[in-house]
Amino acid sequence: RVLGVHSLRDASLDAVLSANLDETVRKRARHVVTEIARAIEGAAALERSDVSRFGALMNETHASLRDDFAVSVPEIETIVAAAQRADGVYGARLTGGGFGGSVVALVDRSRAERALASISRSFELRFGRVPPSFVTSARGGARLI
Repeated sequence: RVLGVHSLRDASLDAVLSANLDETVRKRARHVVTEIARAIEGAAALERSDVSRFGALMNETHASLRDDFAVSVPEIETIVAAAQRADGVYGARLTGGGFGGSVVALVDRSRAERALASISRSFELRFGRVPPSFVTSARGGARLI
């Protein structure tokens, strides 16, 4: 209960930043607190179909995962940077566990194949191989069948 709460979910960013924490712990806690806020804002952005804001939040999440949680690797950084530069991409981020994982990008459907080709080229130029990749679309969430 260093921050006066039972869970980081209940901590404010100010409390995290002003607490007497080791720098690594402070960064990890900052990621958790700011990610909760991004998730809430992201849900609201999706409800109003604001894909630009949702994409920006994806980019912020990636920066936080890289800088505060320290779970990215050069291959992921190359893909995310290429995606963020690609035409039609609203945002991109690491997903799936870190220290590798995958990248998910929010891309305009009409430009997805071109963006994917551009991202793959950037990766191949740096690492000498083409990353496995695919285009998919959002579907309904978990449900009883």
